[in-house]
Amino acid sequence: MTDAEATGSRRERCALAAAFLLSETTQDAAVAASALVALQLFGGYEESLFIVIVMTMLLIGIQLSHVVGRRGWTLVLGGGAVCGAAGLAMMGAALSPRFGPRNAGALALAGSVLLGAHRAAHMLYRFAALEIGGVACMGEVFAAATLGGLLGPQLLIDLGLQKGLVAAAVAQLVAGPLAVMLATRGRDAATAADRATAEDSGRSIVDALRKLRDSARDDALLRLALICGVTSWAIMLLVTVPAAAIAVASFKMTTCAAIRALQVHDFLMNAPGPATAAVVERSGPRAAIALGLVIYVVVVGGLWACGSDDVLYPVVTAGGRGERLVQQAFFGLVVVLALGWNFMWLASTSALDAAARAGGATSCGEIAQIRTANEFCIYSASVAFLLVSMVTRDRYKDVVLISAPFLVAVAVATGQAKTPPAYGVVEETELP
Repeated sequence: MTDAEATGSRRERCALAAAFLLSETTQDAAVAASALVALQLFGGYEESLFIVIVMTMLLIGIQLSHVVGRRGWTLVLGGGAVCGAAGLAMMGAALSPRFGPRNAGALALAGSVLLGAHRAAHMLYRFAALEIGGVACMGEVFAAATLGGLLGPQLLIDLGLQKGLVAAAVAQLVAGPLAVMLATRGRDAATAADRATAEDSGRSIVDALRKLRDSARDDALLRLALICGVTSWAIMLLVTVPAAAIAVASFKMTTCAAIRALQVHDFLMNAPGPATAAVVERSGPRAAIALGLVIYVVVVGGLWACGSDDVLYPVVTAGGRGERLVQQAFFGLVVVLALGWNFMWLASTSALDAAARAGGATSCGEIAQIRTANEFCIYSASVAFLLVSMVTRDRYKDVVLISAPFLVAVAVATGQAKTPPAYGVVEETELP
């Protein structure tokens, strides 16, 4: 079935875009705030709360694709919206002077766990968009969420850290579950019969990983989708999670300027969605991934220069024009990184589903198994990158050593993969 034939109704697509916008607002508010909240509560360890978020995402996320395959999208995405709202509210409460250090830390950790559950559901919106409307719908939904990338950090700027978190929580709780229900109940009804008879194949992560391993051995496109998905997220988190705190502490930027860099970064993570989808549909994923790879290489090299003791970093201590130069370079690199992520993430997502279906995965259970293994690999790599970054002496100098093997692996996989003849085609099985 082509993208034109696979599209859901206009109401479903608009509702999915609205739900993703609210979810993006929650996610980006959490990313911008996590390092600053940790800095305020713990006096350092900027990545600590976000590592809790990502580890929770890993533990919960490896089963969510299975839950979708058995229970449908409404339960998973709606539940994620409620968890996100509760997590932001608890993060905001942790900053209240009414709580002592121990209780505030407990609230921040509990909020991080809930935000991890939300983030696990948030990561699956891309697959919901593919099922409802194909590659084009995924691009449209990402573009619509651009406002969320601006709104989340902007709430923190305009209202302050605590009030901004609470405002984002209220918006998510009031409108998020309703938008999810409007977007997904039609799709869930259409696949109800298939889900009712699906084998319980997605629950065992070991079986899912074995199936992915066996499939990837003979499928270069599936290998590319897996390696690219892991690399795009892991390096992006390695750079952006501590970015606000490092910008303030090391590069002498104001908190507002540091959050603004993340705000523009978040805008560009989603805004090019339709253009990226068009490239993927016309030329296949290899072209989009190659563009993203070039951007990642440039950004990694630039961040090394900003953080290196023997390149640009010394001018920070000198003040004046040299300090301003490094601040502008850092701002620009964080922003441009988002373009590379957009190319690599949307292309790898589309390639994963296309390769899975081309390899014979047709039922909800079989597709859930491939997605489960893929999400486990992405989440595990993200946690590993963040843990390594906490023990490095110079985080943006050592980013080259951490990232280089993964970037080389993407380049090799891109050269090996071949685009299917009719890319952009979304197959749907005939339901019994």
